[in-house]
Amino acid sequence: MTGTPERRRDLELRKQIDDAYELIAPFFEPSGHWAGHPQDLLAYRTLRDHLPALDAARAHLIVAVARRIHDERKART
Repeated sequence: MTGTPERRRDLELRKQIDDAYELIAPFFEPSGHWAGHPQDLLAYRTLRDHLPALDAARAHLIVAVARRIHDERKART
């Protein structure tokens, strides 16, 4: 680890995103699209099924951030 200070303010949210990403990343893959449309709604539902304590706004935020992470990783490859 470098000497760079941690910029994130909500470390609990970061952990939730990291945990959720593994669970919902397959819904963002092109092979998982249905009629050319991504399955973000199914990612959201899966997340809510596995983490029922999440409120709707937090679940939506996690899916949106996971989508962005996925898209950025794909753009680099």
